[in-house]
Amino acid sequence: MFGKNKKEKLFKELENADKLSARKINKICAEIFAVAKKGDGEAYYKLYEFAKNNYKNRRADIKYYDWLGALQKAAELEYPKAVCEYYGRHCPEDTSKAIAMLERAAAKGSDEACIQLSKIYDRAFHGYANDGLEKLTKEECAEKNIECLTVAAERGNTDAQIMLGNFLSLYRGDLDGGEKWFALAAEKDQAEAYLGLARIYKKKEELYKAQKYYKLSADKGNIYALGGLGEVLLLPGMYQNIDNGLKILEESVNKGNMVSALKLSDLYEKGEIIPQDLEKAKFWKDKSEEIRKNFLKRNEKIEAKAAKDLSED
Repeated sequence: MFGKNKKEKLFKELENADKLSARKINKICAEIFAVAKKGDGEAYYKLYEFAKNNYKNRRADIKYYDWLGALQKAAELEYPKAVCEYYGRHCPEDTSKAIAMLERAAAKGSDEACIQLSKIYDRAFHGYANDGLEKLTKEECAEKNIECLTVAAERGNTDAQIMLGNFLSLYRGDLDGGEKWFALAAEKDQAEAYLGLARIYKKKEELYKAQKYYKLSADKGNIYALGGLGEVLLLPGMYQNIDNGLKILEESVNKGNMVSALKLSDLYEKGEIIPQDLEKAKFWKDKSEEIRKNFLKRNEKIEAKAAKDLSED
């Protein structure tokens, strides 16, 4: 079997396949495939990446474009990235096996495996369970979800920290626990962490802090944080600024925030903090429906493209 340096060189060359001749690509793939067949999960995973990234421009032997087969082989050899990719995304129907494989990958230090396990238990928590998970109570699913996320969060994974912050604050009512994990992720300048902190401070009625973190998140392009900032400015108190709040809500709608459109419609319909205007209420409600339809159309196009790409493979 090749030494580590030789393997790394081959992997690096394959990453730049678009710059190589067909003959060179075939030679590299053949060498990596020989390594893979000797039980090297990483080599299978590199062949998977090559196939997935280059299937539209095939210049190698057809056997090197079986991306799902290469991914499955890499996963069965317990290469952590492959385990997460295959059992976390492509093999959801075999939940019991997926959990066993992901648990082993997590034990080897894979944060992504912890996150994929969390997603499985989160789906079960929300009532989407199969292959035995339906036997778990909602509370048991919640505890397993938290346990999986905590492992990765304590290792400093910001995605896990944000997911844990959301779960604790939204579904367990643990605002202090959520604040702790959001704050850690916020230290790495994460927009979703700022948004999580803003929502917690809004619930705690610490509106100055809520404004601060909504703005930090909005400044990084988060349209839902922008809408949240507009809503906070409409709340009674020393920080209320109705004109600015309405302006920010409209800006959020113009950037595609359906929730802000519904909020504006509701404000004009009720006429509690601004004069009632049923015509404007209808305008913003129609705007929210327009955004919803555009969102669905975009998703349909994305799904159609993914299905087309898969069929072409």
